[in-house]
Amino acid sequence: MTQSEKMIFVDGREISVSFAADKNTAIINHIKQILLSSYMANAVKPQSGDILANCSKQGDN
Repeated sequence: MTQSEKMIFVDGREISVSFAADKNTAIINHIKQILLSSYMANAVKPQSGDILANCSKQGDN
């Protein structure tokens, strides 16, 4: 394994990660979106009594 290759484990699964010598901004942004989407899909849903909540309406009503 070279300096630009890493092995990580996620949920007991082995994942190989390789890094290119040049920065690819489009891929970096795509991976960020995947990670954020995954996090939001698995985030704990608010329960009654929580201090913070998502509001579906905007503006002064």
